[in-house]
Amino acid sequence: MRVTIKQKQRLNEQIQTPNVRLIDERGGQMGILATTEALAIAEERGYDLVEVAPEADPPVCKLVDFDKLRYERKKQQEKARKMSKKAELKEIRLSPNTSENDVNVKINQARKFIEGGDKVKATIKFMGREITHPELGRDILQKMKDGLRDVAEVELAPSFDRRMLYMIFKPGKEE
Repeated sequence: MRVTIKQKQRLNEQIQTPNVRLIDERGGQMGILATTEALAIAEERGYDLVEVAPEADPPVCKLVDFDKLRYERKKQQEKARKMSKKAELKEIRLSPNTSENDVNVKINQARKFIEGGDKVKATIKFMGREITHPELGRDILQKMKDGLRDVAEVELAPSFDRRMLYMIFKPGKEE
């Protein structure tokens, strides 16, 4: 029998202790038995003897259909993998001359992304001489921060990277 579960569970003949505390297939205590006797009971009932608490004194073993247990764990892992959603980083681009109404449209767009579980990177690109007025970009980012306050929190404060000012928002309400 091949054991592929990564946990430190010993199975059947791998259990080296002379006595074990045995739990039956329904979860009831059967008491402290010799390991050979517990193995005989497991074989008689068609189950595997699995060590579930090796640090206990004596170690606790349970009667389990190990193949079924392994199958159920595999299915749980697949389900968890399907249910997990990787958060993407969506980018919204603006310029320092973006009008008030356009900023509101971008805020609504960012709100949809954040409510969908994604992070949002608001980027303001400075062209030519616009770079001499970074406060215009900071004002726009402040408006975005105020507009998203109820659904997002700031992950990265406004920072410059060459000719771009950006700020990253993540899902979650600020307190």
